[in-house]
Order: sequence, then structure tokens, then C-alpha cells
Amino acid sequence: MLFFSDYNSPRLIYMLDLISNEIFHEPFSPDMDRETFITHNGPKLNYSSERLSGNEFFIQPHSLLFETDIRDQSIIRFDFSGKPAFFRTTGDFPFDIFAAAFFLVSRYEEYLPYQPDKYGRFPVEASLAYKENFLDLPLINSWMEDFKTALHQKFPGLIFRMKGFKFIPSYDIDIAYSYKYKGLKRNLGGFFRSIIQGQWYYLLDRWDVLFNKKKDPFDSYEWLDSLHLYCRTRAYYFFLMAKKPVGVDKNISPDKPELMSLIAYHAGGYTVGIHPSWQSGDEEAVLMEEIDALEKITGSPVKYSRQHYIRMSLPQTYRKLIDSGIEKDFSMGYGS
Repeated sequence: MLFFSDYNSPRLIYMLDLISNEIFHEPFSPDMDRETFITHNGPKLNYSSERLSGNEFFIQPHSLLFETDIRDQSIIRFDFSGKPAFFRTTGDFPFDIFAAAFFLVSRYEEYLPYQPDKYGRFPVEASLAYKENFLDLPLINSWMEDFKTALHQKFPGLIFRMKGFKFIPSYDIDIAYSYKYKGLKRNLGGFFRSIIQGQWYYLLDRWDVLFNKKKDPFDSYEWLDSLHLYCRTRAYYFFLMAKKPVGVDKNISPDKPELMSLIAYHAGGYTVGIHPSWQSGDEEAVLMEEIDALEKITGSPVKYSRQHYIRMSLPQTYRKLIDSGIEKDFSMGYGS
């Protein structure tokens, strides 16, 4: 499908790539020559200020994709096809799907000032999705289906990409074992804490595990193996590699042979990634140390990550991950 716009921008190119690859086998063919677009007889989409021909699909653009700064946007919700939408405009589609989708997929609002939660994260309550009650909807995917329907009505010969489903289980291994391999000091502290708080079940549970009378309650790895085999799926495991157990970083030391063995085992059959510690968010050198430690165990480059406690600050976090060699991050979500 030929695509025309009066202007070009990195934001527009990004959205053309995202949307066209989502719904078509071949991406949009951008052409900024007005005469070429007007005389083209095949399917074409005009994303400009005015309609150019009678045989085009026309969307009058919102300004967002042509702006170069980041600022508060006026969001006025309306309902389209039973779903919320915004950036209403004129043409053959009731809103600028390119700009609206960009606002959401880029997490635009998280680049603006906000009051962070107790962990310093963007709170879900501040999000447009929460305020407008579409947090549990795959809204952009639904918009895409409406967009495909509208395009097909205009150009019945268009061929769209078939939708597929793929489930990828993933696990954050914050604490590989509940009691085992934590050392004498931490286990003694756990015993005394259970006594002081009257938690007799946990005291006995710890005792039985440490004296090999029962299995550690966190040791579910064989069960997960059988589940993945039964479901014919491959999982991602993200290991916390903090050198020091500080704050929310309460993992077993990555120098422990037992944890190294566990990581090496999973690297042999699954995809292993880094679970950057909370401490690494304050110092990039710490992140590199954790990645290096994981690479020495797995014997391969670490390219995948998910932030511990979903600690995320845009764009700083992603820039640090990119600088550290991370190619795919699984943190996109709200901590609560």
C-alpha cells in the first residue's frame, strides 16, 4: 500500500513500521511525492492535511508524530466501535490511529513529570489507561482490527497478515531457594525472626529443609520442566545476580556453586536473561558486573532482561540497557 504524508519524521517512520508489519505481509511504501501518489491506481493511504484523490484512504493527522518535543497532550476520549479512542480527526477513520497508538506504545506520558510510587516508579493510577478504564484491554490490537476492516471496505483486494498466538512463559528468579544455600548467618537470622514473631510453621519448615527432611518450597524447577515439556513451550528465566543482599535484592550469592549450577542447567534448555538488581539502577557499572557474571556462567552473551521490581525510568533505563548489550527487555508493565 502506498503511503503519502506532507512531512516525514522519526516518529512517523516508527509507527509506519509498527502498524504495517502488524497487519500486512509487506510494510507500507512511503512516497512523499504528491503527483506520484495522486496518479497511483492501487491501494493508497493519504496521511496529510487534505484529501488528494477520490480513490484513497484518508486520515487527517494529529500533530503528535510531527512534533519534536515532549509535552502535555490534550486527551479527549470518545467511543468508537465500543472501545475508547482519542485524537479524533476527519477522514475515512474517526481518529488518528498512528498518533494514538504512538502515545500508548511509546509510554509517552511516562516522559512527563509525575509523582512516583514508593519504589520510584510511574504509578498505574497516573496512566491514561487506568483513568479511562481500558487497562485490561489490548486496545491497540483492537484498533488494528477496526483499521483493517475500514481498509478492506475501501480496497477489497487487500491481503492482510493472519493473526497468530504465541505464549512465552517467563520467570524472575529473585530468590532461587527459600532456605537452602543462604549460609549460616542468614538462616540463623531467619530462625530467630520466626521465634520472635511466633511463626512456628516457618521455623519448622526451615528446619526440615535444612536437615533434608523435605524439599525447599521454592524448588519447583523440575515441576516447571515437566510443565513446559507437556505444553511444548520454551521459557525465559531472569536471574537476579546482586553481589550483596541489600534492600529488595535478597537473592543467593551468584558466587554460590549451587546457584551457578542452577543457572547453567537452565541455560542449556531455555533462554536465560538478567534480572538487574535494584542496586544496578543507581550505578551502571553494577549492571555490567552482573551481566558479566551471568555470561561467565552461561557461556554466551546476555541479550534479554527484566527489571527487578519493574524499576523503570524512561528513557534512562532503556539507554543503560542498550549500552550494556541488552536487545530485548521484558519489563513493560506496571509494578502494581
